[in-house]
Amino acid sequence: MKREVVKIKTKIAKKRLFGVLILSAILVLIPLLAIRGSTISELNQQISEKREDISSLDAKMESLEADIVAKQEKSATLKSQIEIIDAEIQKTTQEIEKTKTEIEITNLEIENVELQIQEKEQEVKKQKEILAEFIRVLHEYDQKNPVEILLAYDTLSSFMDQVEYLKLIENNQQLALDKLQDLKQELEWKKVELTSKKSELEDLEAKLEETKTRLDAEMYGRVRLLDLTQGQEVQYRNLLEKAEEEYQRVNAEIAAVQKEYQKKLEEARKKNILGGPIKGAVSLAWPVDPSGRITAYFMDPTYTEWFKRWNINVVHYGLDIKCLQGTLIAAAADAYVVKCRNAGYGYSYIMLAHNNEIATIYGHVSAFNVTEGQYVKQGDIIGLSGGARGTLGAGWLTTGSHLHFEVRVNGTPVDPMGYLP
Repeated sequence: MKREVVKIKTKIAKKRLFGVLILSAILVLIPLLAIRGSTISELNQQISEKREDISSLDAKMESLEADIVAKQEKSATLKSQIEIIDAEIQKTTQEIEKTKTEIEITNLEIENVELQIQEKEQEVKKQKEILAEFIRVLHEYDQKNPVEILLAYDTLSSFMDQVEYLKLIENNQQLALDKLQDLKQELEWKKVELTSKKSELEDLEAKLEETKTRLDAEMYGRVRLLDLTQGQEVQYRNLLEKAEEEYQRVNAEIAAVQKEYQKKLEEARKKNILGGPIKGAVSLAWPVDPSGRITAYFMDPTYTEWFKRWNINVVHYGLDIKCLQGTLIAAAADAYVVKCRNAGYGYSYIMLAHNNEIATIYGHVSAFNVTEGQYVKQGDIIGLSGGARGTLGAGWLTTGSHLHFEVRVNGTPVDPMGYLP
């Protein structure tokens, strides 16, 4: 009789264990399927739609780029320049829109990953519950005494088979749990990567907004040129010819001024009457942030080729550092202010004299913060940048808002990159 009771209890235990397995599986799967079926599916659909928007924007940008190239290959006229800048503004606007869409996609992907992490956390929790139940049942089996085993099972071997079977399932459950935890960790790393990508895209959006601001300023300058010349190409070319003459005159002026000032500087040193010491080797710092891109280098052939299209012969003696109109200009090193040339709408510049017969020139200055003869320290603000066509200090040969930066040794231009960090 006792043997039959134990068999019945054993069957009940087995059924209970089987029921626990089935119920646990259902508890794990049902809520997860519900989440996958709605939220994650909707997010994936939104991401897919956004990617289609990006494909459309890419096609528009490609068309605008082809239009810009085609206009640049035509003869250079004031009208064509305005058309080019207008196309560049449109292209930049599309790039901003694309970047914003990519940020939206990244936000959706982050949300998607967060939901998947939540799923994995639920699965891990349920898996732990199932594993705990297995361990509890195995513990019950371990506590059975030999009499119960003999009464419940026909042979000791059948009991051991049952125990081994349960241990095998336990091991499989542990492996499943480990795999879930690995997947969760991978998703968490993916979230970190997506968050970093979002930050990079936001930086790109800010730079594109700056580019659009610069292009808007250039458009303003070109429209102003159109008004000044009344749309007449002949008047515009006359203006460019005068600008070329000014360019040659300024270059000669800079060389003469530096030599004269270096002579006076040496005399002042001998008499020990300098107002501020300039000693030792010259170490230059960037006058504006160079991360905006260098658009023309020292003796840049592409710069010369560009102006040849207008029948103008110019040589590029410095660096063109792209920056917004009105950017603060810092002194590259301790120096005396040699020249502040305010030419109205012509080419305005500041010239600083340093030690070892070195001078630095800051071109396309829209506002001055120093006076001639003043002593400045490295990093002091000496003025504001310009360069947008038709604006103060830009000059008529300017190619857009930027700072033109030169280094000269005893009046001779040298490559600034050899002096900058």
